Amino acid sequence: MQGTQVGNYTAPNANVRREQCVLSVAGAAGVSGRFQHFQKIRLKAVHARVVTAGTSASPGHALTIKHGTTSIGLLAAGTIAAGGSIASVTGLDRAIASMDLLSLTNGTDATGVALVNYEYEVEQDAIFSA
Repeated sequence: MQGTQVGNYTAPNANVRREQCVLSVAGAAGVSGRFQHFQKIRLKAVHARVVTAGTSASPGHALTIKHGTTSIGLLAAGTIAAGGSIASVTGLDRAIASMDLLSLTNGTDATGVALVNYEYEVEQDAIFSA
């Protein structure tokens, strides 16, 4: 078949949640954790664990989750110690078009770093390369 196809994704593997793990960077108002997907996806949740503790309470040590330039959630780390879990942002169920950018923007804390997982599903009508 030539050109672009639309898959019906009847295989069981098509219905599993997927994840992309990214590391944030230290620095007040820094942008990191960029993620884009070539297929249309649905962002379900974002989870995080502290790698390097911040020195300020939330919203100082926090990560704003952005879809393009729109804020869609906040991972509030505060002074959670390294290795501690940050409360997940769940219930997003947000449609993300092909090649749209997800990113994280730091609060005012200059030292905190987190390991972040984007939890998503590939949309059933996603277009894939031939």
